[in-house]
Amino acid sequence: MRPNYKKIYTDLLLEKQPEKLKDEKIKSLISDLTTAEKVLKFNELIFGLQGEDTVNNHKLRSYDKQTIIKILQYQKKHNLSKRFTAMKYGISRTTIQKWHKDFGHEIE
Repeated sequence: MRPNYKKIYTDLLLEKQPEKLKDEKIKSLISDLTTAEKVLKFNELIFGLQGEDTVNNHKLRSYDKQTIIKILQYQKKHNLSKRFTAMKYGISRTTIQKWHKDFGHEIE
């Protein structure tokens, strides 16, 4: 079961920052929260980076298959090492290695 991010962020913004819900750009972005990557970018756009919380939240991130494949395709297209890709996205090298093992055959 997938969370209803549109409802979650609408409720959050109504409670914490209702003025942002009047912005048409924000409204369109809320309705397009279909991948983990979009949710993470939207969250950073709305609430910004928040110091120590971002370090702790990195440990709790989860990525959907579409986002994983997009990261692996980016790595392959730009001929990046697993180490550099891990640093760029703030994830571990072992996670990148596991993704290659699990989804490497799906990279174009």
